Amino acid sequence: MSAGNSHACGLCSDASITCWGDNRYGQARPPGGSFTAISAGTVHSCGLRSDATVVCWGDNRYNRYGQTDAPAGTFAAVSAGGTHSCGLRGDATVSCWGDNEYGQTDAPAGTFAAVSAGWGSSYALRSDATVTGWGSLAIDLQGRTNNRPATQSRRRLRGSPGGPVRNFVYRA
Repeated sequence: MSAGNSHACGLCSDASITCWGDNRYGQARPPGGSFTAISAGTVHSCGLRSDATVVCWGDNRYNRYGQTDAPAGTFAAVSAGGTHSCGLRGDATVSCWGDNEYGQTDAPAGTFAAVSAGWGSSYALRSDATVTGWGSLAIDLQGRTNNRPATQSRRRLRGSPGGPVRNFVYRA
């Protein structure tokens, strides 16, 4: 299940997707087929098909942002954000597409275990257990945001009850 801005989608037991809520831009009208994952963004949604390809639907007015134009190839995960989306490819690299006003689709090189698209920023868990973020409005460890061009820093976090947390990399 995934909640967007004013709609939500769920993965059914038969591997189909059902969505409800605001459908002004088609974001709650999923395509048919078999899926393994769903992600609802602000006014678009994306699904990971059973063949590991990604399909997105909803707002793509005037093809301005391209958030519904998922790239070809195979993926292990997908995340729909504000006006962009990101996916974890089968080779553990990250690809993002759509609006890049703040650099939120400029995914860094490397291998990753997870990715999440936000509004003007994106974050990913690297294979070495560090987290990196890119784009503007990225939130630092003190909860501060800014609109400056992205820069990169490393932070060490305290361990959690579930185990140690390694270096945290963010761009703010």
